[in-house]
Amino acid sequence: MDVQQLTEVMALHDLSDDALVFHAFRAYLRDYELIVYRAPASTYSYLFQHCVEAEVRSSMKSRTWQASLDDRLTSYATYARLWDEGIQLDGFVWGVGGAGLYWRLIVDSPYARRWTETVGLPFHEVRIDLNAQRINLVFSDLFVEKLSDDAEIQPEEWLPRFGRARHGE
Repeated sequence: MDVQQLTEVMALHDLSDDALVFHAFRAYLRDYELIVYRAPASTYSYLFQHCVEAEVRSSMKSRTWQASLDDRLTSYATYARLWDEGIQLDGFVWGVGGAGLYWRLIVDSPYARRWTETVGLPFHEVRIDLNAQRINLVFSDLFVEKLSDDAEIQPEEWLPRFGRARHGE
């Protein structure tokens, strides 16, 4: 995929009103995938093929992290129940089930250029900004697949791609 094709795909899939619900390397550990609920109601896979670099960092300040350590913030249902009971937890609510995202191509990325020169395929770098994290990926190709016309697709339908089952199973 050349930079023009990648730019066109990214423009066609403006993710600014959508929610990332899962991201990880596929079970075979070569390709990195995002599962995204797209507005108004559909689920897509964004598969970054030949992903040679994946970096995930927090985008929150240490003060926010410090206020967000309570495990009750990892469940939105628990947070909402406590709120209804008049208990207000400070901090970032982790358990909302998805993160708003914005992605952009890093033009003239030195990392992508180095991999292109070394491997002989065109590589690209994309930065994905989320509510609480930032993801940088260096990859050679991007494949987009519509998984469902339903934003309520169950994780059991896509988690096996990552060699995982739901927590507790």
